[in-house]
Amino acid sequence: MRKAKHNGATHHVGLLSDATQAAYKDANRSLQDLALQCQPAIRCASAPDIQYSDGSVAVVIPAASFHRNYALCLHTLELTVYGYCVSRKAGWERRIELDFSMRRPPWWRRILRRPPLLALDVQVLHESVRVRIRPAPADAMAPRSRYVFQLGATLQNELETHHTTQLAARSVPSRLRAWMSSFRQKQ
Repeated sequence: MRKAKHNGATHHVGLLSDATQAAYKDANRSLQDLALQCQPAIRCASAPDIQYSDGSVAVVIPAASFHRNYALCLHTLELTVYGYCVSRKAGWERRIELDFSMRRPPWWRRILRRPPLLALDVQVLHESVRVRIRPAPADAMAPRSRYVFQLGATLQNELETHHTTQLAARSVPSRLRAWMSSFRQKQ
C-alpha cells in the first residue's frame, strides 16, 4: 500500500454507484421513448387489414391494432474501474483508511514491488446496485486518471483482503517456488 496524494479528485464510491444507476435509468427511459415514437401503422403497411362479416355487418380491423410497440431495455449495466489500494490518514483523529486510487504508484515503488492492479465493479440490476472489488484480469490496462474513491467499511475489508492476497501471490518466494515447480515439470 502507498499513501495517496491529493492531486486528483477524491470522491465517495456512492457517487460512482449513483451515477451508474442514473445512467441505467436514463438509458431505459430513452429506449422506452424510442419505442413510443415508432408508429405501428407504418410498420404494418404491408400487412392487409382483417375483414370479416358478422351476419349482415362487414367489419374491418386494421392490421396495426394487432401489433405492439416492443421496447428494448437494459437488463444489467456494469462499470469496471481499475486501480490500486492506497492508505491515507482521514478525519480529525487521523485514522488510517484504505481507499481505491486510479493513480499509478510512483516509479520507484513499482520497481521495488509492483502493486497489484484491482478492479472496482459497479453493477446495476433493475433497482439494486452492487459494488465489489476483485483482482484485475491479466490483460487489464493500468488507469491514467487521478481519482481516489473512498470506500465503506465492508469494501475496505474486501480491498485489503484482495490486496494482501495478490501481494502474497507475487512475493519473491512464491514466484521462486512456481518457477522451480515449472522447471521440475519440464524435466
